[in-house]
Amino acid sequence: MNNLSGLIPESFGNLTSMVCADLSHNAFSGTLPVALSSLKNLECFHLQNNDLSGPLPPWLLNMPMLSHLNLSSNQFSGEIPEELFRWFGAELDFSSNKLTGNLHPFGALWSLSLSRNQITGPLPLPSKNASIIGLIDFSFNSLSGSISSLADYLSLYEINLFSNQFTGHIPNNLGSLSRLKVLNLGNNSLRGPIPTSIGRLTGLKFLKLFRNLLTGGIPARLGTLYEMEHLDLSENRLTGEIPERLGKLMELAQLKLKRNSLNGSIPSTFCDCGSALYSLSLSDNQLSGTIPASLGSCKMLMVLDLGDNQLHGELSYQLRKRKQTLRVILVGSNQLQGRFPGWMVNLLSLQVLDISNNRFTGRIPHKLGLLAAFISSGNVRGGNLMTKRYRLFGRERISGSTTC
Repeated sequence: MNNLSGLIPESFGNLTSMVCADLSHNAFSGTLPVALSSLKNLECFHLQNNDLSGPLPPWLLNMPMLSHLNLSSNQFSGEIPEELFRWFGAELDFSSNKLTGNLHPFGALWSLSLSRNQITGPLPLPSKNASIIGLIDFSFNSLSGSISSLADYLSLYEINLFSNQFTGHIPNNLGSLSRLKVLNLGNNSLRGPIPTSIGRLTGLKFLKLFRNLLTGGIPARLGTLYEMEHLDLSENRLTGEIPERLGKLMELAQLKLKRNSLNGSIPSTFCDCGSALYSLSLSDNQLSGTIPASLGSCKMLMVLDLGDNQLHGELSYQLRKRKQTLRVILVGSNQLQGRFPGWMVNLLSLQVLDISNNRFTGRIPHKLGLLAAFISSGNVRGGNLMTKRYRLFGRERISGSTTC
């Protein structure tokens, strides 16, 4: 960043031997000068994070060697020229602008990023004998209709359609995208079951289907995706039990299944053989049974969110093993019981603790009042457990009895 400002000079077009230009992270304004079309040898052009405006000029196609074009985080507006969608072998990033209009059939692009614009309409079918080879990111737009054409882009390795208005079912033939590593369809209005064919995507690392209207059970075949790192199916209408195989995914770092209607017990397979799991969010379901002791073997565990279920028994003593990592424990609104686990004072990294609306008894160490957030209201009265104690945003309120 050089804090350059003003218009891009027309004389820039005289640098005809230039191969790569990076004017990013400045304060250039105005439109792209047509003189830039003279840069016939230019292979990469980075103009992101400026204040450029106006429409995307179709003469960009007159730069035959250009394969990397980044115009993100500017003020470009208007519809994207249809010709630009037919670009061959390029990586195009037009995200975070004010572009409008519909998508058109794509040429053989390496990637196309249009995130955070005002694009509307449906996903197009691929052009004949051509398709995007790598990545599409159309997140944070107003695209609508079906996503059935996704399966026609066989070479995709990343799909991000987060926060649009897509409807219909997730196509079953999505399992044919054998190169896919990232699939984000979150925050749409997709319905129906999660296709079992997704279990064929053996290289999948990120699967995010949260905040839709999906129904049915979690396919057991997801537990065979051994490279999975982040799985988020939260805020849907899923039912049934959590597949035990999910607990055996050694690379799984984050699992979010909150705000569904899942039942049964929490699988005891989590971290049974060690795991990368650092965040487990199963709150707002209908889970029952006890909290499995195997969670104490999750060496990376930082966030344990099990609130608003029907769990009973005591907090597993094995969790004390995570005294260096556990930062958040949310087990409020369950049926947990027994004396308050005093070993919690030894959780050196603990910042947030919610044990409210359970059946705990006993005294709570005063030390826990120093946490960023601590809620214990709604437990057994008369058992010396304080009825309310929390410290939020630097303000502490204490009631009931504590020990020093």
